[in-house]
Amino acid sequence: MAFDGVTLKAIADELRSQLTLARIDRVVQPEREEIHLLLRQPGRSCRLLISAHPERARIHLASEGKPNPSTPPLFCMVLRKHLEGGRVAGIEQPGLERVLSIRIEATNELGDPVKRALICEFMGKHSNIILLDEATNQILDGIRRYSFASSRYREVLPDRPYLAPPDQGKVSLLELDPNDGSLSRMLLAEAWNRPVWRLLFERLDGLSPLLARELVIRAGLDQNATLEGCGDYEFNRLGQAVGWLKETLLTSSYRPNLVLKNSPEPEPLGLDSQIAEYSVVPLQQFEDRRYRVVTFRGPSEMLEGYHQTRQRQIQWEKMRQELERVLDNSLEKAGLKLARREDSLRQIQRAEEFKLKGDLIMTYLYRIRPGMEEITLPGFDESRPQEIAISLSPQLTAVQNAQSYYQRYGKARRGLDAVNHYLEESRREIEYLETVSQSLTMSTTLKELEEIREELTEQGYLRRSSLPGQPARGRKPGKDRSKPKPEDGSLPDQYLSSDGYLLLVGKNNRQNDLLTMKLARREDTWLHAKDIPGAHVIIRAQREDRNGHPDSDIPPKTLEEAAQLAAYFSRGRHSSTVNIDYTQRRHVRKPGGFPPGKVIYDNHRTLLVRPEISPNLKKTD
Repeated sequence: MAFDGVTLKAIADELRSQLTLARIDRVVQPEREEIHLLLRQPGRSCRLLISAHPERARIHLASEGKPNPSTPPLFCMVLRKHLEGGRVAGIEQPGLERVLSIRIEATNELGDPVKRALICEFMGKHSNIILLDEATNQILDGIRRYSFASSRYREVLPDRPYLAPPDQGKVSLLELDPNDGSLSRMLLAEAWNRPVWRLLFERLDGLSPLLARELVIRAGLDQNATLEGCGDYEFNRLGQAVGWLKETLLTSSYRPNLVLKNSPEPEPLGLDSQIAEYSVVPLQQFEDRRYRVVTFRGPSEMLEGYHQTRQRQIQWEKMRQELERVLDNSLEKAGLKLARREDSLRQIQRAEEFKLKGDLIMTYLYRIRPGMEEITLPGFDESRPQEIAISLSPQLTAVQNAQSYYQRYGKARRGLDAVNHYLEESRREIEYLETVSQSLTMSTTLKELEEIREELTEQGYLRRSSLPGQPARGRKPGKDRSKPKPEDGSLPDQYLSSDGYLLLVGKNNRQNDLLTMKLARREDTWLHAKDIPGAHVIIRAQREDRNGHPDSDIPPKTLEEAAQLAAYFSRGRHSSTVNIDYTQRRHVRKPGGFPPGKVIYDNHRTLLVRPEISPNLKKTD
């Protein structure tokens, strides 16, 4: 997916038709290597994005902005000084080079007209955005500065003369006549065992490997065909393919498109989208059932769709990994804490042994002599006679030794209630974290991940001012202080059952609370996986009679489909079967102090179902 010269020409043609004589109202630099020009023409305004990022270098019209830093970078200030208030006088691309020059007519501090040029170079790690004084060809500044210490070819520094990138010695596709034999002569001068597409890529400017392969395929050749397998017929077909691409560029007959693998129909550009390639011309090499082609009105729309999708995917994966790390660390700490408390409980459970030893000492006082360190006495259980060894302190009398054991017994008994309380707290914390972990597994949008991050922040696992993944100090999990509102976050998924009933599925704790405690009616049917984390599912009761009374008799098929959803969106997704509890919403409660997503319920029944989404279900917006 290279931003090649052919794609840049399509962009240049589009910008030339839309931006000529546009006024530059504002310049912003939201990212280190990206600037936005806010332009205006009579009746409309637009935003031009230019990026010199090593992996995402590009230029196109953008429909959305980005947050700007509180203090503008130096390059942004230079651009504002020289470009704001100016007008776009022309947009030029030398041949099919990956260089675009935006000529701008502006005024200086004295009000005199001046000519500036914004040179945009899109060459991978060597990409740059350079502002020139067009009259003197002097560099005013560059978004990426470097001297001869970094590049032996040229310097990009203020007051240095601008030197264009070195010529690669390629033949211009726009000047090549594919019918005069020059194409075959050019190729035959190369090694015969090399692939034809590789030679086209190396000898013709503007081509990416993708387009070079496309020309070979359009010529009817095997993708990896070499020169030694080509004759006059193959060269003639190759010339026709090159002529088709040249004619497309000269007439601006573009068809911007994205090629996707396994793309869902309703929303092709989502987090699950696997974008194979993008191109401004149709690609025969992807005319296959495995691929889906999404076309766009213009090249800018295509590039924005591609980069927005990739950026969302990168952000989603990064946030998911950060949250996953926080949950893993928190679960590990909670597990260690539970183990320590269980060990304390085992120690406390020895309290009865302390009392028994104290009683034995008091019973057999006559057998204990001063200075003894240990004594073995018979137990009280006559059905199972046994000798019990008792440690004694030689400095204490027999009665004092008995009192010491009684004190240890009392201390252990007093700590039992506290340890049981802390044990229950640890178990609740682990149960809660496992629920959040399951919600993370089911999340499919950035909004859902942001809700999980906010929830972990409210519960004290993340600092509010920190990035996800940085452990927080603060209050322990406790009262749920979140008040979910439909307009504040993502909404539960909706499905229509085969009987026409509306099914609602909450996929994280906030959605679950919103669905169960606010959206569901008392007569609705509530479902949840038994004893494991999972989604709350609601079957919306239908109103049947003229008085508006709801029908509480859910058809068995709908009940099964809803139960399968509850099983699928639970930790038991990969099991063969899952037990699902169901009851009416009126029997579900959320006591005060319960964490997000936690409820209690009664008057329920249980279904055993397979975890799957029934093909009879229809997902709705």
